[in-house]
Amino acid sequence: MNEAQQPEPAPPSTSDAAEPNMSPEARQQAVCNGFMAASAPAQPEDAAQAIAWNTIEYPPLPLTTKVRIWGDDEAHSTAIEPDLTADQRQQVLLDDGELCCMYCGFQSAHNHVHNLNDNHRDIRPENLAVVCPICHISLHLGEIAPDDAATLAFLPGLSRQDLNHLQRTILIALRAGDEAMQNRARALHDWLKLHSAYTNMAWRQTDKPAAFAEALIRVKDEKDKQTAQTKLRDLAVIFDPEKTPFLSADAADDLIQDTLEKHPFQDWENVLHYVITDPNKQQQGEVQHG
Repeated sequence: MNEAQQPEPAPPSTSDAAEPNMSPEARQQAVCNGFMAASAPAQPEDAAQAIAWNTIEYPPLPLTTKVRIWGDDEAHSTAIEPDLTADQRQQVLLDDGELCCMYCGFQSAHNHVHNLNDNHRDIRPENLAVVCPICHISLHLGEIAPDDAATLAFLPGLSRQDLNHLQRTILIALRAGDEAMQNRARALHDWLKLHSAYTNMAWRQTDKPAAFAEALIRVKDEKDKQTAQTKLRDLAVIFDPEKTPFLSADAADDLIQDTLEKHPFQDWENVLHYVITDPNKQQQGEVQHG
């Protein structure tokens, strides 16, 4: 693929700006609500209970695809998780960060196991890591079915992790929210998907994950792989929330339940207000709550 001059899209709303040192759960709420919820005054003590601040940092989420192994049958070539026993899988989930996704911190017993070198035949413990189903999509471009209607969008300034938290919330809003929340979620998804037009303009008239997967498979040298990731840094997978890749209806229900148990809908606006208002100023009494 040849990189063309990249156009400048309209920047995302400033309300998606999240504090860099917040916990993964708070970061998820900040980004999601910055787009979807209206700011409402909240008492500092209530908001403080909803957010635990720390300095957790996560590695960049790459765009990759599965290594092709000669002789693999279709079941192996399309699988998104390695062929592990139930005990082996559970051991990875428990040993590698308390069920937390290594890229975004989303915690769930329903997270996936990922092969770090993209080779599913390599099941050494050091090559296995926990990823959430949403981040896993970015790591399996070649396994996204054509009818999943996923695209690659040009979204500079928004990390793939934050975008995935946002897409997770869109999914939850569409399947479990009220009508007003569903309407906001659809509008937001449409806005994200519009940015695939910039990808089409810059990358040989395609925004399809499979096309980028084919190009990535041909890159063998490690230095060239790093160069490819640099060129792709502003692209991210936008998936159709009605046809979420790698998530069955039951799996999507599990993801929704895991999230809403920790962050029920009624907490979302309070968290938004606390995040977009500087917490240090709140503690110093410099912020007025109306």
